[in-house]
Amino acid sequence: MAEGDSPTSARRRVRLAIREAREAAKLTQQQVAEEMEWSLSKVVRIESGEVTVSVNDYSVDFIPGRLQTPAYAAALLEMFGDEIPPMKRDALLEARRLRHDALLSTGGGTKVFALLDESVLRRPLGGQAVDDTIAFIRGRVHDLEATMANRQG
Repeated sequence: MAEGDSPTSARRRVRLAIREAREAAKLTQQQVAEEMEWSLSKVVRIESGEVTVSVNDYSVDFIPGRLQTPAYAAALLEMFGDEIPPMKRDALLEARRLRHDALLSTGGGTKVFALLDESVLRRPLGGQAVDDTIAFIRGRVHDLEATMANRQG
């Protein structure tokens, strides 16, 4: 959360970023609901701020999208070559960037539970992009450890 922001304004920023990411990807609320295996009403409640968002990810292949740095996401999409048209690739990257930025700006307003296979962290993909993403994840873990140490001591 930015310095001076209240939890309410941080949550507002997150829900706006979620809606902007959906719109950037040119998805309807119904399409998001179907993809996430949620009800339409849940998507509407999330975007309106009526419910808190909790993100749970499990991946044996790649870093989950919300944790991907922009460089990692770009390297991942490059693997698909011409299967994804450039305009769609740009929209996907922008949506991913908005989700990533929203995660960073929440100041603890969003809980993320991610279970990763070790191979995800060791898989060569995009060279420096992997290093940047792993550094980001290590930073999040370090922040969590520091928070827990402060609460205990």
